[in-house]
Amino acid sequence: MLSLFRINDPYRLVILFFLLLVVRISLLWSGIEITLPEVHWMLIGNKLATDGGVMYRDLWDTTGPLAVMVYRGVAWLFGDSYWPYQTISLFALFIQAAIFNHLLLSNKAYKENTYVPGFFYILLAHFFQDLMVLSPPLMGLTFVLLAINNIFKRIDNQTRDDLFLYTGISLGMASLFYLPYFIFFIIAVLSLLLFSGAIFRRILLLIHGYFLVMVLSGLYAYLYDAHGEWWDFYIQSWWQIEQVDLITGQSFVWSVAIPGFVMLIAIFKTYSLGRFVNHQVKFQQVMLFLLIGGLINLFFSDLWALYQLILILPTMAFFTSHYLLLVRKTWQTELITLLVFLLVFSTNLTLANNWFFVHELINYDRKDAAFPSDQEAIAHRKMLVLGSDSRYYCGNQLATPFLNWQLAEQVFDNLHYYGSLEQAHSHLIDDPPEVIIDQEGIVPLLFEKLPLVARSYVQSETESRYYLRK
Repeated sequence: MLSLFRINDPYRLVILFFLLLVVRISLLWSGIEITLPEVHWMLIGNKLATDGGVMYRDLWDTTGPLAVMVYRGVAWLFGDSYWPYQTISLFALFIQAAIFNHLLLSNKAYKENTYVPGFFYILLAHFFQDLMVLSPPLMGLTFVLLAINNIFKRIDNQTRDDLFLYTGISLGMASLFYLPYFIFFIIAVLSLLLFSGAIFRRILLLIHGYFLVMVLSGLYAYLYDAHGEWWDFYIQSWWQIEQVDLITGQSFVWSVAIPGFVMLIAIFKTYSLGRFVNHQVKFQQVMLFLLIGGLINLFFSDLWALYQLILILPTMAFFTSHYLLLVRKTWQTELITLLVFLLVFSTNLTLANNWFFVHELINYDRKDAAFPSDQEAIAHRKMLVLGSDSRYYCGNQLATPFLNWQLAEQVFDNLHYYGSLEQAHSHLIDDPPEVIIDQEGIVPLLFEKLPLVARSYVQSETESRYYLRK
């Protein structure tokens, strides 16, 4: 299998695409379902595509503005269908694999010209279902790879000023998809200072390119009178929003044990077997920096979920390829490749289908299987969930801007203040939900303060937390 991609032939990209297609279809056919983060992102796209409005001003969430544009465009073109999201993520992954392989080829990161890195980039991206989703980190990673290419070029003694400017712009674009990519911006500055001897003027060009993109994003929000919300809900959310755990820390460790073991073995074997020229050693050090940055990023996201492991995918593919290209015996490389291939499929399918009772060890509650028993009674409605359980939104639409509960509770926990009460009243009147699900016990006080709103709702006879519009 591996020998097929060791040939320096651009047509191997076609084979990579069909491999990606076969792997993705096989995993989807096995019964993999929509994840809770996907419900959240689809809800954003559907809300903005259907009702219009401006992100952050008319929809309260921390998702990056460029990611929101993608979700809105998909919803506008395809409605609430799920398959376009998987299709776009498939093409995004293929484009990233091609960029990743090209940057390693053009910068001579290995001792031979090969398409093995692209192969492992695609293969390792299917360790978990969560890595396959159209997430903001996945989309932003495309621009991170473009920035890595520029860093490698500079380390290889290409000294054009535009490399630094484009690196900053690329990392700025990545941060507009997923704000924690700011960590990679810091790593880029450190890498260029440590490994390339870049002068201060060129480092300033990189910083200028990054913040130019961020400032333009803020100006765009200013044009639509959403700059205050852009700052509060997007920029400040990085340090003000508490992280929501979709998977426990223990479950996360058990989940990443196998891919983590594969990566550590690959890194150890690369350094123990290889003799590299100076710029190749520096490339390896940059990739290790990216690994550290990816691990740090896990703690800055507003969600703790497996899809964030896409951040360390380039490092995994880089060192796994490095190790196997150093193994001289063909039968050993083919055996190791087959073993990794089987590990990818078995890990994904075991977690997705609870084989061998793996959910007793790993709490992998990220599907829509835990809906309330009367979910059908409130399906296909516009609703407002006063709480953090987003499972209720699957198959429904969002009413009001209050999607992210940590942002919304700033209003609903302060109903004794006129400003908060006025916000709640105006949004409930302008975009009234057909169903209000009160997980936090807020509705009695809310209706007491807003009798005009209260007259439009009646409490459900079967479930006291449900309030139905008359």
